[in-house]
Amino acid sequence: MLPRLDQIANQNHLQLVKALLPHLSMHNQQMLSVLIKFMELKNVMQYYSQLPHPLQTDNTAPGQSGEGEDFLDILADVREYCAAND
Repeated sequence: MLPRLDQIANQNHLQLVKALLPHLSMHNQQMLSVLIKFMELKNVMQYYSQLPHPLQTDNTAPGQSGEGEDFLDILADVREYCAAND
């Protein structure tokens, strides 16, 4: 599962376009990759221009640093993205 910010940035249609990249010529891959990143940035900027921001947890009011957040909840959120040392 993608982190919430990646879900906002990528949206389903961009995931579909990314799946097509390996089937294109190198030149078209380069051009489309730049376009995809631009669209992701546009999506994030558009998201933050709207209020309220659902990306925040219930414990974090706008403008706060998240000090009230339970540390175990934070660890649980990032654990999925940590590489295991095998």
